[in-house]
Amino acid sequence: MANNSSQLPFEIGWEDVTITLFGRIVDGFRGFKYKVSKSKANIHGRGKDPIARAKGKKEYEGSIKLLFREVIALEKAAIQNGGADLTDLDPFDITLVYAENGLVVTHILNNVEVTEYELTMEQGDDFMEIELPISIGKISRQ
Repeated sequence: MANNSSQLPFEIGWEDVTITLFGRIVDGFRGFKYKVSKSKANIHGRGKDPIARAKGKKEYEGSIKLLFREVIALEKAAIQNGGADLTDLDPFDITLVYAENGLVVTHILNNVEVTEYELTMEQGDDFMEIELPISIGKISRQ
């Protein structure tokens, strides 16, 4: 695939990203990352070079960074549904919208669960930012 930047629809900045959790736009959102990996393995037969390639399962993982107030709101939702903390939240979706000059790209992280969390703060910090590692069931693109 040729790299022709004139074919790209747009470039985005932080101001062009919107995240939605539980049907509401999250203002206390500080960052994210998510990735897709797919296992692929060479199959060897006669000789030293592979004769075919096997393609396996896909895996999805990532993390979101939220301010303390957003994490506490998620924690309250988990507790209201009978859980003890964020790792007990029922699976949920995260919608990320990248929009600039009328062009829109939407990615939906489906069936997300928080796998762990850690609250930490140090002297001199002006606010608390919490990174939540997440397990993702699938990524839908619209």
